[in-house]
Amino acid sequence: MDLNTSVIKKAKAYQKQIIKNYGHDPYNLLSHFDEMELWADKLLKMFPEAKRDVVLLSVWLHDSGHYLGNPEEDHAVKSESIANDFLKELIDKNTRKRVCAAIRCHRCKDVQPVSIEEKIVACIDSVSHMTGPMYLDIAKEGRIEYCMGKIDRDYRDAGLIPEIQKQIEPIYHSWKTLISEYSKLNLVTKK
Repeated sequence: MDLNTSVIKKAKAYQKQIIKNYGHDPYNLLSHFDEMELWADKLLKMFPEAKRDVVLLSVWLHDSGHYLGNPEEDHAVKSESIANDFLKELIDKNTRKRVCAAIRCHRCKDVQPVSIEEKIVACIDSVSHMTGPMYLDIAKEGRIEYCMGKIDRDYRDAGLIPEIQKQIEPIYHSWKTLISEYSKLNLVTKK
């Protein structure tokens, strides 16, 4: 096992411990990370120039802020800081900066992806929502308008890699139809 594989395993273990310490996984991040890894493998084959360790460390650390710190603060900002602290003694400064940059811009909100690794992470974060259960989970909470907007934003962000956006276009339209039809059933999960 090389150093990078070892660090990626440490990042996985670290993230799993964060969720365990939180007590539950309301964002279903464990399945989200697994789905992102599948997409990462696909895109890393498409873009062999991308740094595998930067992408995979970003996959496992990009949402840490959901479960740590102030819930009112943007989780991308928190996750960047958490990743920087976690990786400080594990990898070189340049790689750490690249991971933190990919984490910070993964939402394509106030900071846009520039490097190939940043674009891959933002794209796979979005498309993994489309190939996972996230939208139905949101719809079950009765947050239909938010869900429809999230589907649109994720499709938009998949456009960072146009070939991928084209591949998921039928899934995008299917989610829009499914959530629209689901909303007519008036089923809301009681908490």
